[in-house]
Amino acid sequence: MPQLVQIRTPGQPTPAPPEAPVTGDGPRVYLETLGCQMNEADSALILGQLAARGYVRVRDPADADVVLLNTCAVREKAEERVYGRTSQLLRHRRQNPDLIFGITGCMAEHLRDKVAERAPHISLVVGPDAYRGIADLVDRAREGDAVLDVELDKTEVYEGLNGVADDDGVSGQVVIQRGCDKFCTF
Repeated sequence: MPQLVQIRTPGQPTPAPPEAPVTGDGPRVYLETLGCQMNEADSALILGQLAARGYVRVRDPADADVVLLNTCAVREKAEERVYGRTSQLLRHRRQNPDLIFGITGCMAEHLRDKVAERAPHISLVVGPDAYRGIADLVDRAREGDAVLDVELDKTEVYEGLNGVADDDGVSGQVVIQRGCDKFCTF
């Protein structure tokens, strides 16, 4: 497994990907959200970015080309949960040897380059300030690169980006802050 290499330069925004129609024939992504309510909104944003690139969400990791865990760093034993869950999901690589594993969110930012040592099967580590370019990062991982993008960007608010609703169509999330100050009421 190659070393993780920092992709994005701090202070330089990642351009939004071009809008693309969603088809049922694109790469398949399974996304599991762990942790806080902010992660629910971030997962919708991630799925929106991937859908714009042609990725299709699947509800079963056995059907996926890419498995993403959107993580929280606040919950007790969060780090062990992330590593444990990715280890459980690793069995799907028997059917799909090219299956990509990635972690996103606050835990990805917290773990940074420790992931490669502890879990070499994870080839994509993306912090919450890199979701604007998540489709490019996932594409790079699918091409065989080990991708790390966890740079803090205090100016990123994801203005103009749309998420994919994952509910009954009646309720939704209104984001009033970005990032984690570890003082949530969760």
